[in-house]
Amino acid sequence: MTFQRAARVVTPALRRLLSRSYSYRYYPSQSTTSSQAATKLPILSTLPVALCGIAYADASSYERPNSELPPMAVKPPPQILSRYAVADAVEKVIPSVVNIRRVITRRNLSRFLFEPESVEVSCGSGFFISEDGHILTNSHVVSNMHDETMEDSYLQVTISTGETYVAKVEATDKASDIAIIKINAEKKTPQVKLGDSDQLRAGEFVVAVGSPLTLSNSCSFGIISTIHRDLALGTGESSGGLTYLQLDMAINQGSSGGPCISLDGEVIGICSMKIAGDAEGIGFAIPIKYAQKVVEDLQQHGYVRRPFVGLTLVSVTPHMFEDIRKDTNYRPPRWLEAEMRNTNSAKSVGLMVHNITKGGPGDRAGLRAGDVVVAVNNMRTTTTSEFLAALNFQVHKDCQIKVRRGTSGREESITIRPEVLRATNRRV
Repeated sequence: MTFQRAARVVTPALRRLLSRSYSYRYYPSQSTTSSQAATKLPILSTLPVALCGIAYADASSYERPNSELPPMAVKPPPQILSRYAVADAVEKVIPSVVNIRRVITRRNLSRFLFEPESVEVSCGSGFFISEDGHILTNSHVVSNMHDETMEDSYLQVTISTGETYVAKVEATDKASDIAIIKINAEKKTPQVKLGDSDQLRAGEFVVAVGSPLTLSNSCSFGIISTIHRDLALGTGESSGGLTYLQLDMAINQGSSGGPCISLDGEVIGICSMKIAGDAEGIGFAIPIKYAQKVVEDLQQHGYVRRPFVGLTLVSVTPHMFEDIRKDTNYRPPRWLEAEMRNTNSAKSVGLMVHNITKGGPGDRAGLRAGDVVVAVNNMRTTTTSEFLAALNFQVHKDCQIKVRRGTSGREESITIRPEVLRATNRRV
């Protein structure tokens, strides 16, 4: 008798045995062998083993021949960060990073009295974006190079091999703090590989490479704290929808203009500034996707073609309406009051149209003062930076703007025309 046939015979009997509410006590006679006793006596300690064996035999008796079990989903092992991960990323970009020294000699009114002239030296960083010597950096790193009080000034660029060149400023954009300079190298320059800053997430590891305090080819390691930090810099310039990558890492004077890279060795941002004072390790970088659009416009047009819609927009917050209510008797629409009750005093729920340029795109589209813009191109907008970012440098193209008017909401299509900021966008 095979094991499977035995299991089919024993299984019903054992089931009846286990279903009874009383127990058996069996006293074998002297003539009973030990094997017979083991067969007839349901000893508790052997019961789990017997059940497992019968369950297997019972199931196997109904198994179809040549059948296969479904494949098990095997999870990949967790990715472990190699001790060389940061070093490997830095090695990929170091040959493309440069040190920029701004040397300025100013006229001295007392020079005829044999007093020395005033010489200023400042330091920054940059990186090659082409093989013909074009370097991307911050505008403030190369600023004041055309002051009329200067007698002699130049940019000195030192590349990773130690060679030194004099660079020329090709174009700057003060609003985004981006500049392009160029050196005439004897051979092709190693350009960086650009990443996709739109795909970044808070918490990702990043590395800043540059020349902090003139210490060339230095790197610092950290993480992305947040990916869309809206900063009110108070420069009086339109930021053009620029939101920064907030970094938790050491960024010091001289790091400005240097690349912020991922662990793949790809540039995902331009290190630009840090929080001064008691705060430690809070820095900011311009997303490389934004920088690419600025560079493209600077190289093709000599200025950044930012969209102009002819609207003055104000962020709608409970705190703002509370101040307005104190000075006037204005009462916001019911839907707006309801939304503001569900948010904190500083958070915006939309952008109110405060003023409209007559004959501008917004005026032609039929927008009115008091309308609240809540979305652009299906992207929710609560700040002017988000509004401009949603426009995404689009000019002469139709964009969908969703507004709330009274208790209703409707979509408006407007035609955007470029805003020429020739005072802050310059090709030298």
